[in-house]
Amino acid sequence: MNHFTYVEIPTLNLKKAEAFFSKVFEWKFEPMRGVSTVMYITSINQGPGGLIFKTKTIPKKPSVIVHIEVDNIDEKLKAIEKSKGRTILPKTLIPGQGWYAYFATPDGCTLGLWQTLLRAA
Repeated sequence: MNHFTYVEIPTLNLKKAEAFFSKVFEWKFEPMRGVSTVMYITSINQGPGGLIFKTKTIPKKPSVIVHIEVDNIDEKLKAIEKSKGRTILPKTLIPGQGWYAYFATPDGCTLGLWQTLLRAA
């Protein structure tokens, strides 16, 4: 109880966001029944569920940053850049714990990446 259960990621264009997240993170999506502006992420097996939703604007300054756990931040940042996203903060070490980085989706939503020290190469 009292834990995060859902993450909502804003986007200006659902089709482009779906293509970006599918390519970079291999997520699968399903439209929300009766709501044309929302796509559920259906391939997340652990942690909170999530969705992307269409909005008219993306906040210029994030007030909360959601982190996506990955096996290799370096590889994900390359995939993000290749898919028209951009690195905001490069891979940064938290001693004894792991690494994090910030990136922007193609339409400017800021998200984070996390790689635990145990998975580090």
